[in-house]
Amino acid sequence: MLRIGLCDDDKEYLQLLMHMVRLWADYSRVEVELLPFNNGDDLIARNAASHMDIVILDIVMPLLNGMDTVSYTHLKLPT
Repeated sequence: MLRIGLCDDDKEYLQLLMHMVRLWADYSRVEVELLPFNNGDDLIARNAASHMDIVILDIVMPLLNGMDTVSYTHLKLPT
């Protein structure tokens, strides 16, 4: 099973992204667990990135943007 984190501050776009990933998973016959987040701070606060196979991030978000989030997770979390 793939654990996929999805992070976007736009709730409607996050729902659309989740739907698109589910369609891909069904088509590809891949079992997925989707983990939605509203911003990078939320993802890091829950230490979730260390338990994900894939993380899809929005670049422009309040609090902690996507680039800073990926930099933090790359430097601080085990790979």
